[in-house]
Amino acid sequence: MGRITSSYTFEQSGDEFLFKVVAAENRVPVIRRIFLAFVIAALLGYALNFKGDLGFIVGCALFVGLYFGIGKFIVAADKKHRGQGGGFKASSRGVVLSTGEEIPVERIHRLILRNSFSNVNIPLVVGGTGAVGAMSVGLGQAAIADQNRNIAIGYKLDVEFGGSARTLASGMTETTAYGLMKDVGGILRLAA
Repeated sequence: MGRITSSYTFEQSGDEFLFKVVAAENRVPVIRRIFLAFVIAALLGYALNFKGDLGFIVGCALFVGLYFGIGKFIVAADKKHRGQGGGFKASSRGVVLSTGEEIPVERIHRLILRNSFSNVNIPLVVGGTGAVGAMSVGLGQAAIADQNRNIAIGYKLDVEFGGSARTLASGMTETTAYGLMKDVGGILRLAA
């Protein structure tokens, strides 16, 4: 299971602080994996006309393979948007990103919290009546639930300077992101 909370630590070396952020992870809903694996395995079994014991064994193998494959696909798709934590150094002189890029404190305009998922729109799915309509509504509700889970762990801390922005850390809960912003802002002596 994934972590649903994020955290950060820092180590002081002289007047320099090394921050390490551990990102939260979205939990993949088990019921969705079971449902998708069952439906796809059943459709493939029906389409390929598997019958008897062989059909049952092939169906079970398809179900197990799809269960784990769908889980990995969902996690990979979420990681594309969700943050990966991060590490950087901060001191009264400025910020050094994990890439080695240095941003002097004189050039920093502000630290800002953003949510990677705040501008994500869920399309309206209209599907008719009966099973098709119910499946459309169910998939729409699953997409909304996914978005809500991702919003909760989609915060990132950006530093803005010279007309551009760089992400210091991402994949955080709001509480972790705010605490990190306050600590880094205090080290940089930025006005709140």
